[in-house]
Amino acid sequence: MDDDLARLLRGEAEHLASDFSAVCDSDFPVREMAEAANIKYLHEDESAREMRREQIRATKSMIREFLQLMDVSTASKEDEASTSNDNKLAAGLELFQLCTHGFGMKAVATGLHTLMKFLDASLDFLSTLPPSGNSNTNLNMSSLLENNPSLLSLLNKEVFAAAAAAVASGATSPNLPKYRIIRDQLT
Repeated sequence: MDDDLARLLRGEAEHLASDFSAVCDSDFPVREMAEAANIKYLHEDESAREMRREQIRATKSMIREFLQLMDVSTASKEDEASTSNDNKLAAGLELFQLCTHGFGMKAVATGLHTLMKFLDASLDFLSTLPPSGNSNTNLNMSSLLENNPSLLSLLNKEVFAAAAAAVASGATSPNLPKYRIIRDQLT
């Protein structure tokens, strides 16, 4: 009876993990999060953008390493020449898997794969930003908005707040025409 219940619980946990993975793949707003996290680099110079890209690449490398270590649990079972460290790691991962009834390892892997997609989307977004200091801001902004339609809501808030504050204060800032150009593109 206990074995049947454990098998049923393990089967349900595996099904839940598969559903969780499918929902993360189809419905998690990875691209929108990447745009929101990296919009601040719109006004940064190229060196700041490159530093951000390097941070993202380093993070991706660490995640790949972590995922490879998670795979050691199956590899060390199959490989009789495994080291004692591999065996300890495999035993710890197997215990975690048992404690979570098969859901834990898949859920952690799904979360990390979703994070990898976020990082990839961040790199893609950073590559679409117009060159900083470019005098053709109008054309570059149009291209940026065409490639990233969800930016409209982010930029609407930022640009309209800045333009409204400038107009309300009666400012004659040299940036005001730039805000008007961007505002006109967004409306």
